[in-house]
Amino acid sequence: MLNVLQLVISPPLINNKNSITGPERRAARLAARWKSEGINVTVCYPKRGQLNNDFKKANVKIIDFKISNKFDIYSVFKLRKIIRLHNIDLVHSQGPASLDLILALASKLTKVKTIITRPVMLEDQTHYSKLKIKLYEFLDKNITLKIINKVVCVSQAGFDVMKNKYKVNLKKLELIYNGIDVNKIKPSKKKENGIIKIGMIGQLFPPKGWQDFIHTVKYIQKKSDRKFQALIIGEGEQMGELKALVKKLNLEHIISFEGYISPINDKLNELDLILFTTHREGLSVAILEAMSAALPQVITDVGGGKEQIIHGKNGYVVQRGNIEKMGDYCLKLMKEHSLRTSFGTKSREIVKKKFSEDAMLKKHVNLYYKLLEK
Repeated sequence: MLNVLQLVISPPLINNKNSITGPERRAARLAARWKSEGINVTVCYPKRGQLNNDFKKANVKIIDFKISNKFDIYSVFKLRKIIRLHNIDLVHSQGPASLDLILALASKLTKVKTIITRPVMLEDQTHYSKLKIKLYEFLDKNITLKIINKVVCVSQAGFDVMKNKYKVNLKKLELIYNGIDVNKIKPSKKKENGIIKIGMIGQLFPPKGWQDFIHTVKYIQKKSDRKFQALIIGEGEQMGELKALVKKLNLEHIISFEGYISPINDKLNELDLILFTTHREGLSVAILEAMSAALPQVITDVGGGKEQIIHGKNGYVVQRGNIEKMGDYCLKLMKEHSLRTSFGTKSREIVKKKFSEDAMLKKHVNLYYKLLEK
């Protein structure tokens, strides 16, 4: 039995609530499946995290672990202690880059094998200053990426950045797409007429481009005679700011704030289409869930989105920040029921073939065993 430590972060509490990240959900979904593969997983995860109960149900050991910042030296020594105390063979960080750096430093003190999953590139952290990005990239290139044994990229776009910009040795890189169990989401039959429901799911923080979502809804309102509603699904630091913008634009009768919802299946089946206005992304689990629910999508051209949505075949891909173009494609889908249906059907076919949870698990298991054989 291999002893693997997985490092998973949770966003900070805001008004006694916090959001949930894609890496958290990925780790929680796989938690119950490792033992059958001969892998004993321990999870380092903050007590504040909303998915603690999910990990407990999966019967994995949970250790309260959080970092305050990229330069949290105390966490390096705490992690070293955990690795030694639990006889860990391999540590896998789910990111972000700050956690990856701490793992890299701890591994120098323990000689443990290490893997990081890098869903989002530092250059895509649009809410960081240019100086901050340069500093973090310097640390990443010269410390983290040199020490870590393997780097998992969740999209081909991310893989190419690691290879071409960061010059990571190809032997260190692995491409493992995020995956979901498509059978857990059953699409509902959509009515041709009635109120159209447009939704977006994600953490309420600046990189997700929520202001673009709200402004696109305003654009649609001006252009469409058809009744529609827009649902913001998620929690996060921008809740108050976004509610104020909705009020300012007189959209309170159209846009509703649904909060974090799990399981998401029933809410997805209320929707008719997804408008995903994010400014940065790895390979979105929210997009995969919507694909499984056979929903057509209008998304931005960031991260691995173009590997999920093929423009004109199962949705539309638009330049980040182009409100009019996003709005026009939403209007087209609102008018054409048959197009919404055909895009949704194609999406479900793609997610089954390319983004299955079984394939994601198998590739991780193979990577763990392969790394420990060396």
